[in-house]
Amino acid sequence: MFTGIPHTDIDAVWDEVLPWVELACKRMRGRMYPEDIKKFLNDRAMQLWTFRDVHGVAAICVTEIINYPQKKYCRIFIGSGRNRKDWQNHRKTIENWAQSEGCDGVESMARMGWGKIFDDYKQTHIVLEKEF
Repeated sequence: MFTGIPHTDIDAVWDEVLPWVELACKRMRGRMYPEDIKKFLNDRAMQLWTFRDVHGVAAICVTEIINYPQKKYCRIFIGSGRNRKDWQNHRKTIENWAQSEGCDGVESMARMGWGKIFDDYKQTHIVLEKEF
């Protein structure tokens, strides 16, 4: 199960989650760096979730609340870790939290290898969403 990390505990877990944050930031190609993510987490603009196994933090999610003009969504901004099959179906905790925050759904950008229609674009992600 993913566990939400209070913003007051970000510094205490940062070294343990940093490798996963760095990996995700590399895929962002300069849009954001780990120190940017840490600032957003400390400022409560984003939320950190961890999934632990016997070896420590096995995966992280970083979420943010997006207030669209007509709806409120929880965006899974980062999802990264090892042994994906162990944690990929444990998103219910985040979904329940999002509902408790008044969100209408959850959305996430995900890498996927299709996008031939936009042949002059480089496809790096798709958007997945779930409404409540």
